[in-house]
Amino acid sequence: MRGDNGSVAQAGINSRGMSLVGSLAGTLLAGMAWLTSSSCNVVSFDVPGALPPNFHVVDDGRLYRSGQPAPEHIRTVVEHYGIRTIINLRGPNAGKPWYDAEARTTKELGITQIDYPFSAQSLPPGDLLAAVEESLRTAEYPVLIHCESGADRSGMIAAVYRILILGHDRSAALQELTPEYLHFRAFRPCMATLVELYEPTPEWLADYTARRDEIPCTP
Repeated sequence: MRGDNGSVAQAGINSRGMSLVGSLAGTLLAGMAWLTSSSCNVVSFDVPGALPPNFHVVDDGRLYRSGQPAPEHIRTVVEHYGIRTIINLRGPNAGKPWYDAEARTTKELGITQIDYPFSAQSLPPGDLLAAVEESLRTAEYPVLIHCESGADRSGMIAAVYRILILGHDRSAALQELTPEYLHFRAFRPCMATLVELYEPTPEWLADYTARRDEIPCTP
């Protein structure tokens, strides 16, 4: 009897596993189709110099998003888009070559760098979300926000900006988290979950902070 039950249970696990693999494969194929058919909102290639990877406009003349910029990328966006503040969503990482190069370049150019340690794998703590909200309200613009790939954390904060600063509705904000920007919800579900819940009010933030550990991130 135990052998029969064990066989049924194992078959169920295998079935669920195959279903998950199929779902992820479908998501990846859909994203590849989007990328081949969609025109990403990238700034003009007429700009001299190298742009950061996955570089896009969020709010023209005000907010841009990207993956990790190298020093030459920072110089390009400062020169051609007037960037005055960079918000690094990877957090302070002194001693890491990418971080030291970024910090050195922003200092040389006289622009502000703000570091916030967000994770693409989990919902942000309430105090961290409150801090980035304050920066979005008070930073010297134009601003470049970036994470490592420019797909997940940058998309989440770009969506928060759309709701908090521009007053956009949730559906418009969620367009910052699509395969167009190399974001795939199946792999990083907490980013879109946060945006689906987000309200730009102190009351919502207090409630979110209290309940954060109980909130599931749904793929």
